[in-house]
Amino acid sequence: MGQKLSAYLPEDNDPWFRPNLRTKEYEDFGDAYSEDIYKNVSKKWVLEHKPGPAPGVNRDYLAFVKTIKDHWLHLRLLADFMQIGTHPERWKNLHGPAKEHEEDRKARLARVKVCRLDYNATGSPKTAIFDSTKDDPAKGETAAARLAQDIKSSVDQSVQLRLYVVEDLSSDVIELLGNGLDIEPSFFRAHIVDYAWYNVRDRWRDPPNLDVMSGQQWWVQLRYVTARYFKSREEFDEAAKEAERFNILRRPDNDISNNSWWDDKNAIVGLTRSRATFWLKRDREIGEPAIAVLLLDPTVDKGDPLWRGRRNWIPTPSPKKPEREWGDLKILEPKKFFDDFLFWAEQPEAFSSTGSISNTHHIPMQVLLHLVCTEWRTMSDYIKTRLCQIDLEILKPEKFAASRQVDKALDKLNMWRRFIPLYREMVSETLEQVFRFPCNTEKFATTDAAINGATTPHCQGESTQSTAVASQDGTQSQGGRLSPRSRPPSSRGNAKLGSIVAYRNDFLLILSYLEEYQKRIDRLTSVVTAAIQIEDSRRALGDARNIGRLTWLATFFIPFSLIATAFCMQPHVTDISDTTVKYYFAAALPLAVITILVAWVLSHLWVQHGWARLLNALHGKGKKEKKH
Repeated sequence: MGQKLSAYLPEDNDPWFRPNLRTKEYEDFGDAYSEDIYKNVSKKWVLEHKPGPAPGVNRDYLAFVKTIKDHWLHLRLLADFMQIGTHPERWKNLHGPAKEHEEDRKARLARVKVCRLDYNATGSPKTAIFDSTKDDPAKGETAAARLAQDIKSSVDQSVQLRLYVVEDLSSDVIELLGNGLDIEPSFFRAHIVDYAWYNVRDRWRDPPNLDVMSGQQWWVQLRYVTARYFKSREEFDEAAKEAERFNILRRPDNDISNNSWWDDKNAIVGLTRSRATFWLKRDREIGEPAIAVLLLDPTVDKGDPLWRGRRNWIPTPSPKKPEREWGDLKILEPKKFFDDFLFWAEQPEAFSSTGSISNTHHIPMQVLLHLVCTEWRTMSDYIKTRLCQIDLEILKPEKFAASRQVDKALDKLNMWRRFIPLYREMVSETLEQVFRFPCNTEKFATTDAAINGATTPHCQGESTQSTAVASQDGTQSQGGRLSPRSRPPSSRGNAKLGSIVAYRNDFLLILSYLEEYQKRIDRLTSVVTAAIQIEDSRRALGDARNIGRLTWLATFFIPFSLIATAFCMQPHVTDISDTTVKYYFAAALPLAVITILVAWVLSHLWVQHGWARLLNALHGKGKKEKKH
């Protein structure tokens, strides 16, 4: 079920086996088929009697989710999450007589880290930060209370898009945003966990929605993978423990590929499956701005982004331009995904060269796609690096292999053989969902006409250019490619392509890379398997030679044993004289030499073939005599 640390002991013979990931705590929480156990244990974390997230704010959204969770079973996890403060499997660490358990639970429930961005027609957005870690108890005003007031306040008419960016999730944030903005519960539920697969007894499996039904929802989710470099195993373990303090369920995994000739023997590259979930308000009055919510994953403090992160997206200045005209050179070094998004979301000029129509309210989705696509490109380069290293280890093991054991390369390939199909699925889902969302077109469903006629979140229409793009890169599958279909919009019009479609080719390129890597892994697996078989054959040949040498040695001592046995056939061993010993060696040594010579002659192939022909001839002659 994978909710605990993913570290394993380096002295383990099997790096794949991690006992702490083999947990099955169904007796404590019940499985998908044990209603009695679940109902009994869920009574322990009831939260209705707790005060609301802000003065005058009750937990109405929680009450609503609890009312419908038995009819929409996938929402049970959301109801439990809002009452516990995190995933139910962590409940045992948040309750009990210890005071720190209750304090930890309260902190998780009230955790707030939200940034509001107001986009006008031009210029950088206006921001407001709501961070519970900066609350001053002396003032008596909390981040949750200020957020509740902000949601209720009216929006200036000049604002085209109001976006709430959330890092991590908490019960108070879900209550305030869900009830204040009328957000469907599935939006929050989809962001809580990131399991690659589910056991047949897991009751928190999220049933997949049919494509025809998911097309009606007003939210979209991007799944991606981040790579982080840790200088030591201790630093990696600290990062894994830090991830345990997130409310949502995320963890860094050791890719078990960090033992090549070039690597620091103590360093680890951790891979984390992440999600970004974007919601757009559907029901709006004419003239009101668009309201959106973006959920982002927190980032651990330990470690550094692989290769020190992404490049600077602002175009380099002209060498003929004076340095004083270069602008602000204080660029944020990539560290946390939340901070990176906010930094670039306030730099609309960095996205003015996308080559397509760009509106201010497109900037948030552009930034998100830019960040996610960059993470995928980094992962693509990292996978290529590891596969090239494995290739060199096979080609020149004495030069590049950190270990002479060829099966170590097979362990690495097996790991990537598991991950690559999952990564392809993530990218394919992005292509399926994102590029049919409203921001895929210029209108972004913000005009009055779009509001009056909007029934689904799909594009209001496609131009001839849109149809051409879809026919070129999304309508056919080549070489097993999981390319997304060209989906017709729900209503026709003359909507031009928006700035978001410019990223489609990048995601298609990433998908093609992953497909090529999967084929390369299959080929390398065959090569490594053949190399292992050749190595086993060489080892078997060496063993056979050693056995042959032992056989010759045993043959040499056969005469000595025979003569010694003959000499010992007397009642008094002490009567053996020097003359007897001389006779012993005089008889044993020549006989041993003769035995070795006979064995050596018989070991020749021509002697063995001649002996076989003689036996066949005698056998044939015997059969003829029997017939007569």
